[in-house]
Amino acid sequence: MKLDTSCWGCIHVSKKKLRTCKAFPNGIPFAIISGEISHDKPLPGQKNNIVFESNGKMIKDPKLEREIEEPGIFYVDANLENADWTKKTWDLPKYKSKEFMKLLKDSDMTLTEFKKLPVYKWNLKAGNIKE
Repeated sequence: MKLDTSCWGCIHVSKKKLRTCKAFPNGIPFAIISGEISHDKPLPGQKNNIVFESNGKMIKDPKLEREIEEPGIFYVDANLENADWTKKTWDLPKYKSKEFMKLLKDSDMTLTEFKKLPVYKWNLKAGNIKE
C-alpha cells in the first residue's frame, strides 16, 4: 500500500463542491485532477500558496488505482479512462485555433498536457482531430 497522492488524498479537497479545493475554489485544473502534474508547489498564476498535503489515506489495490482505506468507498473517477465525467465529445473550439489555444492558456494547460487527456485521445482516434 502507498499514500494516495491524488486530489482525494489531500486535506484541502472540498467535500461539498465537486472538483474544487482550498487552492482552487473555482475548479481544480485538468492537469492536476488528471494526475499529469503534481501539486507540490504553487502553479503559475495560482492566487494562493496552498499545495497538496496528504490526508494519510492509503491506496489498497494498484489495479483499482484509487481505492482507499475507507470501508465501502471507491473513487471511480480516479481512473480517467473510466470516469463518468470525463469529456468524450468535442464541443471545444476548433483544435489549435486561437480560441482553442486561449482556452488552454486560461485553463493553465499546455498543448502537451492536453494531448494526454482522454478527450484528445478519443477524438484523435475518432478522426475528429488531424495532426
